[in-house]
Amino acid sequence: MGMTLIRVSGLDKGYSGKVAAICQVSLEVQAGELLALAGESGSGKSTLLRLIAGLELPDRGIIEIDGVQVAGPGRFVEPQHRNVGLVFQDYALFPHMTVLQNTMFGLKEWSSSDRKRRVAEVLALVGLESLTSRYPHQLSGGQQQRVAIARALAPKPQIILLDEPFSSLDTSLKDQVRIEVKNIIKESQVTAVLVTHDIQDALSTADRIALLKDGSLQQVDTPKRLYNYPVNKYVAGFFGKVNFLATHYQEDKLCTPLCELPIEEAPIVTEGLLCVRPQDLHVSITPPGIKAKVVEINYLGNSLQLQVKAEDHLLWCYTTEMSYQRDQEVYLELKLSQPHVIKDENN
Repeated sequence: MGMTLIRVSGLDKGYSGKVAAICQVSLEVQAGELLALAGESGSGKSTLLRLIAGLELPDRGIIEIDGVQVAGPGRFVEPQHRNVGLVFQDYALFPHMTVLQNTMFGLKEWSSSDRKRRVAEVLALVGLESLTSRYPHQLSGGQQQRVAIARALAPKPQIILLDEPFSSLDTSLKDQVRIEVKNIIKESQVTAVLVTHDIQDALSTADRIALLKDGSLQQVDTPKRLYNYPVNKYVAGFFGKVNFLATHYQEDKLCTPLCELPIEEAPIVTEGLLCVRPQDLHVSITPPGIKAKVVEINYLGNSLQLQVKAEDHLLWCYTTEMSYQRDQEVYLELKLSQPHVIKDENN
């Protein structure tokens, strides 16, 4: 990764009678990067993808691809001239065409020999070289998706844009297909932007994640940094359950209503909310720890998710000990390797 391939600056997009779908979004995607646009339904991620693709016209702002302005004041480059490949949520394969014909579709202007060579390359890349004469209805969901990716990659685009590529797959297939898609994209050395509302899609496939809420960009970072160092409550909560404890830094320790945590250096935010993931809370039936009571139990198969009450605080924690009962008295210990404090937006 090095140079910036996609640059989006001050992008706005609204639809009649609605709040802005995209509001002042600025973002850069590096060459060779796989960036996930994540967020809940209606967060603006698909609109942002469509703006990059050229399927929508921005109200304000500039989009550049490889240093060339493709959208902005008085300038709009049509989608077919942006050197971008698209994979839609429903794959949009032609039902009357074989795998071979679908993959060849965007290569009409290529010579016959170049077309054959390129189609053979991409079908080998996606592992479908033995299924060239099959029709979409004869393929599994995962195979259909690989045809859609092969078709998008065939014309050698600089960028491939994928809109919710895993949403129609069975849960049991998803893990395997995520790995396949990531490997195909990396092997083809194409830059990719992937839209998803699924936490696991974003965490397991992306080099970086851009998280949107109500059309505004909340944070852009690596999956690990987003998970461990969220900038606000929304980002923290997007990646699973999280407990928030009011805290302030004083004399080498973080002081919370439940306990004090010695830390070596002051956090960036010295007063606010301490983010405590359920796995950061160790629960036991014996001391040491803070006295608490089990109020809710969710069975997860290989573990229990407990909601416990300590003083007036309701907290979530996990345990592999399966014998806990509701109303049972327990003890909690806070085990944080990387304490992270965010601003309290209510103050």
